[in-house]
Amino acid sequence: MKANRKCRVSKNDHAQVGIGTLIIFIAFVLIAAVAAMVLIEVAAMLQQKAQTTGKEATKEVSSNIDVDSIEGWRGGTQASASMADVFSEEFYRLDMVYSLKAGSEPVDMNQVVITISDGTTTSDLVYIEGSLVTETANVGAGGDGLKADGAAIGCTNTTFRILVDGDSATHTNSVAGHDAAIVIFRRAYSDANAQDDKVHDPSAGGDSHEIIAMDAGMFDSATYGGQSNATQDEYFARGDMFFIIEEIRDEDKSFTKDNPVMNTGDLVKAIILTAPANVAEEPWAPTACPDLYNNNPCVGEADLNLKPRTTVSIVIIPESGATTMVDFVTPSSYGIITNTDLYP
Repeated sequence: MKANRKCRVSKNDHAQVGIGTLIIFIAFVLIAAVAAMVLIEVAAMLQQKAQTTGKEATKEVSSNIDVDSIEGWRGGTQASASMADVFSEEFYRLDMVYSLKAGSEPVDMNQVVITISDGTTTSDLVYIEGSLVTETANVGAGGDGLKADGAAIGCTNTTFRILVDGDSATHTNSVAGHDAAIVIFRRAYSDANAQDDKVHDPSAGGDSHEIIAMDAGMFDSATYGGQSNATQDEYFARGDMFFIIEEIRDEDKSFTKDNPVMNTGDLVKAIILTAPANVAEEPWAPTACPDLYNNNPCVGEADLNLKPRTTVSIVIIPESGATTMVDFVTPSSYGIITNTDLYP
């Protein structure tokens, strides 16, 4: 019997279907991995943003400045030491005592803006490292702006001024007095510079620029450090542009004038000058400080008019946190005393 040696080759292409399925499966796995990675990144980003927003919201709610009291001070006219003061009809200065509410974040007073309004005039004030001066603004017979006891002409009002001391002997900066004073002003106005016996803010524009301070030697070189005008280490800052702070309570000793950061438990007093613009009248002002007079008001003035029955609005705006607003009405009569409690 003859053997059947015929070979048959069968064609089987089912494996191609399996390879296609595998490729599709791998593609789905890659897509799922990429999608999972994107979802994880988005979730992480949203979580981080939510945490940041929560912290900022908490900070906005918890960082509050609490105004404890406000006291008004009047100026006075005193022709000689033997005569009693005749007090002004307006408040020339406000002392505002405030602290931080419980749980509040620290507040850097360098970044705080205080807005005060008498209903007609509004001043936006920033912090300056300075001290309060209460000398009488007497003027000699020559009208030269220097102090003279029993002045023959000019203004004899007891005004309040903000003195910025750049004396290297008393200031933490190691630079010379003139430069140290400019450093202080540049914390509030980065473009501040000196020219002659004045401090300018070039950002105000114009040819003469905004004059924000005047050398104290022009008013009384003997009283304010005994320096000549050329020394330029002591300046009077404009009262309608700056406020100062005096420390009342600071248990951890962290609050200083050159680093005014308030912590919970601190108690400080912000001093705001509020004298009307006509306190330093002619012939004193144009002769003693013509550049400042042209800017109006002069040093120690703020162009406010806090007479009896005046509605006063004060807004304290920190760098972060809730804004504090205080409104009060001055008394119907100031009586015969120099200071009056206005708030609460």
